[in-house]
Amino acid sequence: MSLYKQLLVLVSCLFCMIFSINYAVSVHNTMEYLEVESKIHAQDTATSLGLSLSPHLVAEDVSVVETMMNSIFDRGYYKEINLVGPDGEMIVALKNDHPIEGVPSWFVALLAMETAVAESEMSAGWVLAGVVEVTINPGVAYLKLYEQAQHAGMLSLAMLVVSVFILFFILKYILLPLKNMEQLSLAIAKGHFGSIEKLPRTIEFKNVVIAMNLMSSRVKGMMDDLNSKLKRIGEAIQRDELTGLIKKNGFDTALKQLISCDVNGFVILIKVDDLAGFVEQHGMATTDLLLKDFANILAEKTQDSAQFSVSAYRFYGGEFALLVKAISESQILALAKQIQDDFFILGQKYNKAAVAHMGITPFNFLDANDDVLNAAGEAFEEAKLIGLNGFCLRDRIEQARNVEQWHTLVAEIISNHHYQVDYIQQVKALKGNKAILEEASIQAQTESGELIPARIFVSIAEKFNLITELDKGVINTVISQYKSNPKMHPIAVNLSLASIQDVDFRNWLKQLMTKNKQLHQQLVFSVSTFSIVKDIKTYESFVSFIHDHNGSVMLKRFETHSISIERVKDLKPDYIRLSRDLSNDVHSDSGKQQFIQSMQELGHLLGVVVLAESVRDHRDINYFKKVGFAGLSLSDLGT
Repeated sequence: MSLYKQLLVLVSCLFCMIFSINYAVSVHNTMEYLEVESKIHAQDTATSLGLSLSPHLVAEDVSVVETMMNSIFDRGYYKEINLVGPDGEMIVALKNDHPIEGVPSWFVALLAMETAVAESEMSAGWVLAGVVEVTINPGVAYLKLYEQAQHAGMLSLAMLVVSVFILFFILKYILLPLKNMEQLSLAIAKGHFGSIEKLPRTIEFKNVVIAMNLMSSRVKGMMDDLNSKLKRIGEAIQRDELTGLIKKNGFDTALKQLISCDVNGFVILIKVDDLAGFVEQHGMATTDLLLKDFANILAEKTQDSAQFSVSAYRFYGGEFALLVKAISESQILALAKQIQDDFFILGQKYNKAAVAHMGITPFNFLDANDDVLNAAGEAFEEAKLIGLNGFCLRDRIEQARNVEQWHTLVAEIISNHHYQVDYIQQVKALKGNKAILEEASIQAQTESGELIPARIFVSIAEKFNLITELDKGVINTVISQYKSNPKMHPIAVNLSLASIQDVDFRNWLKQLMTKNKQLHQQLVFSVSTFSIVKDIKTYESFVSFIHDHNGSVMLKRFETHSISIERVKDLKPDYIRLSRDLSNDVHSDSGKQQFIQSMQELGHLLGVVVLAESVRDHRDINYFKKVGFAGLSLSDLGT
């Protein structure tokens, strides 16, 4: 129960107790007053009646006496009026046995009033002539008391309701700063560092608000510094120090993203000829100048327009690449010719006739990165045979199956559930070596039993809008296997962007999570970083949807050049799994070490579990233990 409700109930109970006591005292005082008044009235009646009856009683005119007594008795205020002779004989007896009207019996039983009785002696000279006894009818007093109790009760109840109503708004106003503090605390927990501008008047609340504003501003400063540090380190890790071009891991991510988005294009693999000989002849300083000028030629060709896009990369040493998308074959050849001309000019500057050769190859959604680079390497070898600074465009060998054949095969496999779900990338805790997460992976085969690469299978499913059905099937399979073979850790299920965007899929998932109350403990919904950049808003809403149903979300293959740290803070994932490149060779790379330390600090601040992927080296494992990582998955370990 909230503090507001507790105070409201407590003060309302106090009000109720006070009004109840006040009401009881009021009714009791009224009852005592009516009892005293009844006694006085009874005595006055007895005295006046005695004086009036004395002459007639002495004259023994009983009829007149009875008439006078009846006239008074008939007023209804009396229960009994008796005239007793000097010897105790009853001369006249008047009695009213009618029940009390207008007053509930429970009220009479609850508040028993003392019946007022009075008497008056009549004499003839010094001789006692008789005694008049008067008993007041309590019904009149009870009726007055009941009416007074009703009136006082209604008034007390009305005052109580009004008091509680006023208390409702007073507490709302007094406790409003608490609501603001609660909202600020929740915002800070979610990574949004605001402040409460209007300070409350209550001193205690005011001091707390000032402290919270100070804490929020300091944490915001820490977060801003951490974000800037991560951005700076991420940029340094991403870009080559000498040339400023993006490194090979950035190329791999960009190519994978284009392939997954079904974007066709070309890769130009460029290698400087005899770089080692140039170093021996001219030294490292001149070689660095050559590489910088070489990189500038490639950087000048980079662009991102509606027609086509060109981005430049340096792999290592004298090996470079251009990634070109949305371009025709004639345009790619024209671009290669421009670069060739620039190489001739560069060669004249450094007295190097053979500057570099270029191997060009196309790619499509059925390709893998390694296949594309191998084809580009073969084209490069052919370019070396053409001549100085030559280039060669190598057409890809036709796929064993065309797109329609792939479509038919994949559709049949998905509709008939002819695929298996295995588990890979088991993440183990660095403390205790306990498994904390595992990833579900699809395995499917052709009619001949040949294993279909998961990349091609998923690409075909995405291209022909079969991916949502596949995601549903995988989730159902994982749940079924989880029930038959329970695990102590959750399973990460990969979801496509198409499924996340599908309203029907969300409704299906909502029903599934409502039906299976343990689902949030069994599954973690996983999305690749390079996939969500296509539609950040949809991913944000999906994370909120999953969190509303107590589920968890993982952002995998995290790289800084795919998504900014600031954006990660807004996405609010439960897990972040670093890419393989960021997870390996950490022990020998100070830039990666700083980045990983900063990511771990960011994870602690945001409540996000940061994991490493496919770690190969024991020295890297030791470093992750040192910085306090929760866990990592292993590859084939080396030294």
